[in-house]
Amino acid sequence: MRICAQTPRPYDNLEASPFSTGATLTKRLRSLTQHGFEKFGSRIDIARPDFKVGDRPFQFLLHAWDPLATLLHGLLPPTHAEGLPPAIAYATAWLDAFDAPARSTGAEAIIEAARSGASESWEGMATGMRVFRLAALVEAFARSDETDDGVLARLVEALAFHFEVLRQPGFFQSWSNHGLYQSLGLLSAGARFPWLADGEAMTVLARKRLEQILTSQFDTDGVHLEHSPTYHANLLGSLIGARDSGLLDGSAADLTIRDAERALSWMVTPSGKLAAFGDSWPAPLRQDLVGAARFRDPVLRFLTSEGAIGDPPQSGVKLYRNAGYAFARILDRNLGEGPDQASYLAQAGGFHSRMHKHADHLGFIWSEGSNDILVDPGRYGYLGRLTAGDPLHDKGNWYGDPKRIFVESTRAHNCVEVDGESHPRKGADPFGGAIRQAEQFGDLILFAGGAPLGPTVGQKRILVLKPREFLLVLDTLSADGGSHDFRQWFQLDAAWTVEVRRDGYRARAGLRTLYVTDLTGDAAIQPVRRAQEKPQLQGWVSVRDGELTPASSLCLQGYGASAAFVTLFSFGAGPVEHAEIRDEGSGGRFIGWTQEGRRSEVKLTGAMPGRIKAVLAHPPV
Repeated sequence: MRICAQTPRPYDNLEASPFSTGATLTKRLRSLTQHGFEKFGSRIDIARPDFKVGDRPFQFLLHAWDPLATLLHGLLPPTHAEGLPPAIAYATAWLDAFDAPARSTGAEAIIEAARSGASESWEGMATGMRVFRLAALVEAFARSDETDDGVLARLVEALAFHFEVLRQPGFFQSWSNHGLYQSLGLLSAGARFPWLADGEAMTVLARKRLEQILTSQFDTDGVHLEHSPTYHANLLGSLIGARDSGLLDGSAADLTIRDAERALSWMVTPSGKLAAFGDSWPAPLRQDLVGAARFRDPVLRFLTSEGAIGDPPQSGVKLYRNAGYAFARILDRNLGEGPDQASYLAQAGGFHSRMHKHADHLGFIWSEGSNDILVDPGRYGYLGRLTAGDPLHDKGNWYGDPKRIFVESTRAHNCVEVDGESHPRKGADPFGGAIRQAEQFGDLILFAGGAPLGPTVGQKRILVLKPREFLLVLDTLSADGGSHDFRQWFQLDAAWTVEVRRDGYRARAGLRTLYVTDLTGDAAIQPVRRAQEKPQLQGWVSVRDGELTPASSLCLQGYGASAAFVTLFSFGAGPVEHAEIRDEGSGGRFIGWTQEGRRSEVKLTGAMPGRIKAVLAHPPV
């Protein structure tokens, strides 16, 4: 059976990261065939796969045919032909278990099962990733010395059925990043075989859908709108792979990639990790030179190559107003400071949908150089999938594992919690971007915004950063009626140990001492929670999937129909000795304090986000 074009088509790298070649690929192939496919603590034998092994994230990879990616890289072009038999064995096992039964029930039944969550094997993103790997396997087999037309015919029939399923409007997940992978997978498979199984029509459909996805899931500044730097980076990597494979042919995609690269450069902390907002984890973004060179933005090249290529970032502030992100990276290039020595503040204030959104309205992270101070809890993992009707599902959770529920909760973030409940997501109207201002005023960085924390409670938050010296967190809470329990939570990096003081906390990490002070004198200082398991989880962060690490969680509490927190984080050998706060009319505010005999004053003018100005003074005592 001859079905291939005269010119071989390489494997389309739609994975989020560039793939290994040469000796590294050979090593990975050897490990895969000898030891099996392993991830998330689970393992299978490629030639004799058990698709019931592992938890849901691992099974997703199995259904997406992720174990075949390494083999297919060695088969197109055929530099490692020994990978074909295990690839065929894996594919045949999967087709026996899932393709044949699905074809007997038809595409409509698959769509319904995928919608209800009853079918993981035909989940939308897994199907989109599988289809382009199936098409690549068809070509690899057809170009090989194998003569079993029965196997080839079966693969082609499976490809045609995948086309039939993916073309259904009800199967297309346009509202999430899964739709992008459905579109890219269909585009790759159709482009590989435009004359086979209606492949040309699939290519046209995929391009139309991809255009829709780029318009709806990325804002005009190139930021992915699913509340997660990790997903932003992953989708960007897949789009770059599609572009480099020759699958993208429009300027819209090129502009999205360009702007998304610029945005990603702001999401890199001084320690080289991704800002762990939403369903992200603080993973290093380092790449080898081949990987870093995939990017065209010079700053992103520099950050991902650890300075080997590209240009270092400039000191400055960036607001992505529509997406709901604010970033500050402050460094002195005249002193030779690099990005690993920068003062870094990042805030997440977006709510566009429930996709990968934690209950973290106006949460933020803060680092001074490679020392992380205030951190996000990470994503922990997608464990314990819930179904509609479950009380936890009705509260906005997709997964029921207690540790997963914790990392999504408001109290796990640097946020204000109301009445012991997380910020509502299901049934709540998305408000878009809630950060309205991000500016630099001399030595000060100011972020300001506001968001509803529930049907009757609103929050205004102002962050004022003096790099290397202090951070002010001002929260104003107002309610339409009734008294509320307001809790201002802060999560310190695991390296910090903390003790309670009368007016706040004292934290230490190495030689650094940080004082956390309630400048109002009105907040109730709660005990430090670290590695707490009962009555509820508190004092944990997740730096990788499936793991929690003890960390100190701080809480300042207030009651009433309204509340105002003014919390100072300041470095020094001694505590704050005196503080003064006063309103100065027209929305103005004066905040002054003395620490180690040094007087500091911050004056805020302007009544609303977007018009606030900040002035710093150090008058003599």
